[in-house]
Amino acid sequence: MINQIELRERFSKIFAEAYFCQYIRRENVVMNDPAVVFDYKSNTFSWGSSLTPNGNETVHVITLEEGFFEDLGDSSQEDLALFIESAADDLWREVMSKISDMI
Repeated sequence: MINQIELRERFSKIFAEAYFCQYIRRENVVMNDPAVVFDYKSNTFSWGSSLTPNGNETVHVITLEEGFFEDLGDSSQEDLALFIESAADDLWREVMSKISDMI
């Protein structure tokens, strides 16, 4: 069984990367909104357009929206990842409800 602490850390980094690329830095922007998916064969998270269909081995876990976080101020991508990893418990519960049967 995969370590949930490591899994949450990986999710946090991918989520923060997607959010910053799409809404803060405006680079590697995807059509529509970015979505985080989980590949249960490799136990990895990735992100792309919410318009991209999932493959047989992936599940859509969350679609990001601009303003998901009220005010990031001068926060960095790493700051956001740490916040998600340590404090965004409701977000993590939502992710786990979608992948718990697969890990």
